[in-house]
Amino acid sequence: MSTNSPADGLPQIALSPISLGWFLKRTAIGIAILTVAISAMAWLTYASIDPQLDAQTIEGELVPDVPVTKVKLAL
Repeated sequence: MSTNSPADGLPQIALSPISLGWFLKRTAIGIAILTVAISAMAWLTYASIDPQLDAQTIEGELVPDVPVTKVKLAL
């Protein structure tokens, strides 16, 4: 008694097992992508800091020309 399956007539594809070299190469690529992404984020964050505003914050005069108004909210 023979059992026929739908895949009997199709060509078989041999899958190679994952090797250590494949794993190390993919890990190195992933670490490189993460390094570039985090470095770009850090550089953009640093570039967005306004040096003049930072100097005013150190001297204690964050925004001296803006008056403070209190608004009462009815909840």
